[in-house]
Amino acid sequence: MSDERYSPGKTTIAPDVLVSIARLTSLSIEGVSRMAPIPGKLKKLVRKDINDGVQIFVENNSLYADIYVVLRRDINVREV
Repeated sequence: MSDERYSPGKTTIAPDVLVSIARLTSLSIEGVSRMAPIPGKLKKLVRKDINDGVQIFVENNSLYADIYVVLRRDINVREV
């Protein structure tokens, strides 16, 4: 065996893929009825978009996601 060290490399994921993962995961949680529109986006008033409910940010090599959902009635928000 050689003692060579390999760098871990770099993986790039398209932002739309991250949005889809966050959206599908959110919708799979019990108590979530649907995705909500992102506040402040005027174009959302006219038509629905696949990105509804998820906003992705990258800052200082960290990924942040704001997720907006509509919950079902009689659901405990803390449990969701």
